[in-house]
Amino acid sequence: MGRRSGVARAVPLLYVRDGADFVVIASNFGQEHHPAWSYNLEATPDAEVLLGTRRIPVRAKRVTEADRKRLWPAVTAVWPAYDDYVNWAGGRTIKLYRLTPR
Repeated sequence: MGRRSGVARAVPLLYVRDGADFVVIASNFGQEHHPAWSYNLEATPDAEVLLGTRRIPVRAKRVTEADRKRLWPAVTAVWPAYDDYVNWAGGRTIKLYRLTPR
């Protein structure tokens, strides 16, 4: 949900699984600013994952730094370029969000 507009938004994202949860990566392709969807998700953490034809209601929470370190190898296994994005991001920490089915 757009934090200013209130309009529902859809963003295609890569994810990794952590148990029943989905973990999404706010890389913004290594740009120096966070993607708009991450601010929207922080403002309105109730969201929906569309997986194939299934709609799964989820609640988002930013991953702790300890969990981020644990999950990063799984993230780069899905898309190795995330390591490049870290270098390109100009010191910005690439946020991860845990989407827990409700």
